[in-house]
Amino acid sequence: MKVTAKAISKELGISIATVDRVLNNRPNVSNKMRNRVLEKAEELGYVPNRMASMLSKKVTFTVAIIYREYPAYFWEQVELGIDQAGQELRDYGVTVHKWRLPWHEFFSNPDSIRELIKSGTYDAFAIAGGDTALVQLLDSSEVPYCTFNEDALNSNRQFYVGSDYQQAGKLAAELLAKLVVPKGKIGVLANVPKEQTLQVKEKLTGFKKGLEEYGLTIAEVIWEEMPFKGKDILDKLRQFDGLYIATAELGEIAEELYRGGHKLQALVGHDMNEVVYKHLHSNTISATITQDPVSQGYLAIKKLFDFFILEDQSANHTHLTKLEVVLKGNASFYL
Repeated sequence: MKVTAKAISKELGISIATVDRVLNNRPNVSNKMRNRVLEKAEELGYVPNRMASMLSKKVTFTVAIIYREYPAYFWEQVELGIDQAGQELRDYGVTVHKWRLPWHEFFSNPDSIRELIKSGTYDAFAIAGGDTALVQLLDSSEVPYCTFNEDALNSNRQFYVGSDYQQAGKLAAELLAKLVVPKGKIGVLANVPKEQTLQVKEKLTGFKKGLEEYGLTIAEVIWEEMPFKGKDILDKLRQFDGLYIATAELGEIAEELYRGGHKLQALVGHDMNEVVYKHLHSNTISATITQDPVSQGYLAIKKLFDFFILEDQSANHTHLTKLEVVLKGNASFYL
């Protein structure tokens, strides 16, 4: 049971106010009384409430959290978690500044972030990592940072918050293996330059391993840049019995298939938005796999605070967010 100031005051027969002054190192208590309270607190195993003590210490902790503009629907969900953490920690001196960058600034041109680092405004950064110029820039600075949504292997980041993407790929493979007829033709679609991101590499690795467990293989991986062109993309996709969308375009692909009047045996991908919801109900999409984006935003901020301000060493570890399979029957819980 947690030892409280009330319990200490009862043991010593003194007021809670006196115990509170001692435990929070406030004046107007004799040295003799202070020693009595501290000895009794140690005897009973009292653990100070560091969050409560923060309110009186005027600590400031400013975090920049940096992520991409695309896909907008996903990062809006992440922002819900960022805002929740910011509101909860605001009274403890935490300020969170959000920066949404175009894709190219992550991979080739982080000049705007270079200026943020030089400004000395921020005590820590949280970035949607990956093998990017932004990670390299932070590694060359002395500003601590964590990664979220996508990890940066072999970097100096403190910790990572996000999915196990190999496991996400394996889960997609399991779904398709169970939904497609035996020896059906299975394809993969991704819309990024070939294997550019760690996330896609990990998903494909997991997907291949997952299919192998069922004696299946990938017939073809199609690398297609956005925007998709209706007839062209349909001609490529109609050859498959089952299709895995490894990036963020599950809804767009489902829309093209639906408009073209073509339905695959199984279509599986990631994340949830209104278009995905629509096509779960049109039976164009078989299932989608979510990765708890709200928690990714929330925990990136909360764990930085816990580690650097509360000095909680347990916060300095990777936190894998849950993967959940969403079908038509439970889709309404994810919007």
